Order: sequence, then structure tokens, then C-alpha cells
Amino acid sequence: MYIHQYELFKMQMDESIKDMFTQFINITHNLKSIGRPTPIKKMVRKILWCLPKNKQGPKVTTIEEAQDLKKLELGMF
Repeated sequence: MYIHQYELFKMQMDESIKDMFTQFINITHNLKSIGRPTPIKKMVRKILWCLPKNKQGPKVTTIEEAQDLKKLELGMF
């Protein structure tokens, strides 16, 4: 169930980034609790990928171009 939630996770158009992030962290914590931890690099990419392109696209492009995603931490958003 948690794996399915993670795979289908996307930010809703009417959802704030804070609410989306809280939901995402809850899913990844649930995955960790069942022995399926998610690497930080994979979490960062998933968050960047799930942001609506028409709303957050320029910000995502800027982050991807300015940061080494291998070193980026979730708290940096």
C-alpha cells in the first residue's frame, strides 16, 4: 500500500508545498517502518518531479541547474 502511494504521489494543483511535503514525508516514514527506506537522493528527485510544471516549473529548473542533486537535502527546500 505505501509503495503504491509513493509511486503515484503527485502534488495537487490546489495543494500547498507545505501540505504536499508533509504528506510525502508521512509516506516515506511509513515505508521506512516496513523496512523500505527511501534514499535522500531518490526523495529529492521525486519531490522535484511531482511539482506541477505550470506552477513550479521555473523553480525546479533553477534548483536542478544550481544544485548537485546528489548532495541536496530535503531541508534545503
